[in-house]
Amino acid sequence: PYSPFVRPNAPIRISVAVIPTTSGAAPYPMAMLGDDFDDGRVNTTLWPTNTGGAGTETGEGRLRIALVPGVDTNFTSARQWNLAGSKLTAKLTTVPALNGSSNCAASIWVTSTTAGTRIGWRYDAGTGVISAQSQSGFADGTPVNLTYSPIDHAWLRVRESAGTVTWETSSDGFGWTSPR
Repeated sequence: PYSPFVRPNAPIRISVAVIPTTSGAAPYPMAMLGDDFDDGRVNTTLWPTNTGGAGTETGEGRLRIALVPGVDTNFTSARQWNLAGSKLTAKLTTVPALNGSSNCAASIWVTSTTAGTRIGWRYDAGTGVISAQSQSGFADGTPVNLTYSPIDHAWLRVRESAGTVTWETSSDGFGWTSPR
C-alpha cells in the first residue's frame, strides 16, 4: 500500500515517539508538549480549547480535526510552553480540501502573549501553498511560500536556538530542510 515509496530490498526506518513528562514550573519547553493521540480520548488538560467541534482521536495515533463550512475550528493547548531552545513538530497525514468552499486552511502556530504575534506554518487548500510565517498583527509581509508536496512536507517543525527561529520540513521526520 505504500508503493512507490517502499521498494523491495530497501531499508526502512521505524521509530517510536518518546514524550517527556513535564517537570518543574511552567513555562515548559515546547518539546515537552506531546500527545500520541492513541487512547481514543482527548486529553483536556493538554488541549483545553477546542472550538467548532474540533479534535477527536482516531485510535490510530492521529488527531482528526473536523472541518465545518463557515466555522473556525481550533484545537489549542494551554499557554504554558516556551519555544526558546525548543521545537514544535507535527506530522501532516492529510491536509484539508476545499470541497466546494471558497476558503480552507490548516495551520500550526506558536503564539505570543502579544495579540496577533505568532510563528508557524499555514497550508492554504485553495492555492496548494504551504507557508512559513512570522506574523505581527496577524500578517507576515514576507512569508516563505512553497508549493505543497505531501511527501516533502509530511513533517513540519519550528525551532529556536540561540535567538534564531528556523522553519523546517521533512519527508520522514529525520532529515530536515530549512526554507526559512
